[in-house]
Parts: sequence; C-alpha cells; structure tokens
Amino acid sequence: MGHTESAVAALDLDDCLITAFNAARLGSSRLLDAYADQVKGRWEGPAASADGPGRDSERAVRAILYESFPDHRVYVGEGPLPGEDPDIFWRADPLDGAWSFGHGSPFFSVSLSLVHKGASGSYETLLGVVLAPVLMELFWAVAGGGAFQWRQVPGIGLCEGPISVSDCGRVEDAAVRTGLMPPGPRGRAPHVRVQKAVKALAAEESCSLALAYVAGGRAEGFFRTSGDPWGLAAGAILVSEAGGRVSAMDGGGYRPGADGGILATNGLLHGKLEEILAGR
Repeated sequence: MGHTESAVAALDLDDCLITAFNAARLGSSRLLDAYADQVKGRWEGPAASADGPGRDSERAVRAILYESFPDHRVYVGEGPLPGEDPDIFWRADPLDGAWSFGHGSPFFSVSLSLVHKGASGSYETLLGVVLAPVLMELFWAVAGGGAFQWRQVPGIGLCEGPISVSDCGRVEDAAVRTGLMPPGPRGRAPHVRVQKAVKALAAEESCSLALAYVAGGRAEGFFRTSGDPWGLAAGAILVSEAGGRVSAMDGGGYRPGADGGILATNGLLHGKLEEILAGR
C-alpha cells in the first residue's frame, strides 16, 4: 500500500465530515452576522475585502480544520501551488457567492471538500459539504455513500435525508444553471445556445449551491466554461453521489483542479447538453 493509500485508509471519514460540518457552520455564522448588518443598512463594503465577512469566515473555517487535522493543508481560493504535491488536503470556499452577498441576495454558501491524490496520480474528492446559511440548507456527500440534505422549509419544517437527481429526460423541459456569464458575445455563445434549447437558464454566482440543486433534483444541469476549478469539487461530488453525471465541458473525465470547465447533469440529458454547448 502506497503512502497516499495509507493516509486515506487511516482517515475516519465520519470524523472528517463532522469537522467539515462544524467548520461550515462557524464560517456561516460569521457571514450571517455581516448579512444581518447589511440587510439593516449597517454594513457596506466588498464581501471579500481584507477585513470583510469572507475573511472572517475563512479564519473561522481554518481554525476548525487545523484544530482537528493539524497535519492537513487547507487551501482557500486556490489548490496546490507549483512544486506542492500533498496526498490529502482541504479546499475551502468561505464565501462562495461574494457578488450575491454584496447585493443582498441569500444565494451564497460556504463549501468544503476533502481531496486526495488517487492511484492514477490525479486528485479525487473524498467528501463535500455545502451550507447556505440564509436559506438554511445543508448538503453533503462522502465518496461511495450517497448524497444528503438538511433543509429547514418555512411553514413545512425540517426536510432531511438522501437526495437524487431528477428524472427529466427532455431537454426542452429542463432547468439549467450556470455561473455568472463571461463578457462578450463569444464568451456567451454557449449560454445563448443552452437558453434557446431549455425551459429555463439561471445564472448564479454560488456554483457550489447550484450544483447542490442539480444533485437534489431542483435543476437538470449546471455548466461553467471556465473559472476556479478547485471551487467546484464539493458540488461535483454531490451530483455524482446523487446519481448524476459530471464531466469536463468536452465530455472528458472531471477531476478537481483540472482545467476544461464542468458540465454536471442528471445523466439523462448529459449527451444532449454536451452537443448544445459545443454547437453541434
């Protein structure tokens, strides 16, 4: 057994998951404090500034992760740097959706993923957690264990349990989500093609939460042509464990940190959306 396999075998993923819950909740509490001030008109400023709520959330997340796993690296806003090759590390986004937060939208989240180097030498995700504090929604998945949600619905109560992708098989009936659209007609061309083909296309900044909605059957697909590839790991494992399919934009295999964008679907519409995005 190699060094990487030994490191993974020594992990208790249940403990890792509990730690991720605690880190996401503490980070979210920092965001909620600032969000409440913003809604009441008492706070102004960029969400990701050096002294903003994104930094407060980051410090809280790092503190929890390092306390439980002092030997693990924690990356925020990036993955391993050139020359670094960790066997296991955490990738955190302490404010996924800073633009949304800054505009008073509740569509932002804290996302965490635990990543390891697989037998092939490429990185694979062991678990993912996505928490949307204002919406009171928590999603999580562990590799091979399925995907789950905890959701507090006003007027209904607590909804908790396993989630699965939708069974929609007609692209014209599909709801698809994407990241904020790139500038210029060429960058937006794939988005225009999808918008013409599906029932609804929504652009959101919190890609982790958009992917969680695909996993939970509230959208049939999500795509992003470029951007931070590490920030998608938590959402991608949710879709895979919920029975969906995740690939690069060209149909190749998806791996955390790899360039090439992402396409995540309920599986039934994957091939058709690939063709539409490629202009075929």
